Amino acid sequence: HSSVTGQQPVSCSATKAPEALHTYDGKQAPEVARPLTKEDIARILNDYENAARNALQSGFDGVQIHAANGYLIDEFLRDGTNHRSDEYGGSPENRIRFLREVTERVIATIGADKTSVRLSPNGDTQGCIDSHPEQVFVPAAKLLNDLDIAFLELREPGPNGTFGKTDQPKLHGPIREVFRKPLVLNQDYTREEAIETVATGVADAIAFGRPFLANPDLVRRLEDNLPQNKDDIRTWYSQGAEGYTDYPLAR
Repeated sequence: HSSVTGQQPVSCSATKAPEALHTYDGKQAPEVARPLTKEDIARILNDYENAARNALQSGFDGVQIHAANGYLIDEFLRDGTNHRSDEYGGSPENRIRFLREVTERVIATIGADKTSVRLSPNGDTQGCIDSHPEQVFVPAAKLLNDLDIAFLELREPGPNGTFGKTDQPKLHGPIREVFRKPLVLNQDYTREEAIETVATGVADAIAFGRPFLANPDLVRRLEDNLPQNKDDIRTWYSQGAEGYTDYPLAR
């Protein structure tokens, strides 16, 4: 939002978010994005390279490319937001191009063994949806497998999701057939469901997001099967300690 960045937002096409946005001045109406030019894309690829290099210099073990949740790479992937007519739009292969270029640049900078990717194949996230997600996300997963990334994470809401829900089928099954490296699943897993999913081989690991907001000691709570704090959505976008550093540890 321009109130945060001082600039018009950008995307693959001239689209806008469907709902009001969180800003430092409260929620504000979404703005129409400016379609990225080829020069913009080249600059952004440089940004990914610099970010990956800075992350490792800062002590991180690796990076995860966020290609999910309706953000920039996801907007290129899905036909609901990608209306381009150049080599970055149209066919699934073209819509995957930006993801491929970002991933290749990060791999060239820090190595494939330190690079992972997050996708959200099914459902509508922030107005970003694809009419036939299996036609773009399965080939995308195959590409990432061929690039030999460290692991792939999928955020997959279901019809009864607590933070986003959809009737579009989950794609971890078809993706598992083409992606042979470790596969991580995410969204609404309980401790018991996570243990069963990994034990049955559906995935290699389960990622937890919102529970970590409210439980700084979530690993211990999962290991010892302890009760968990509930997260408070009112504080997710605040700027103080509340909801950030004030959740209690387990006793």
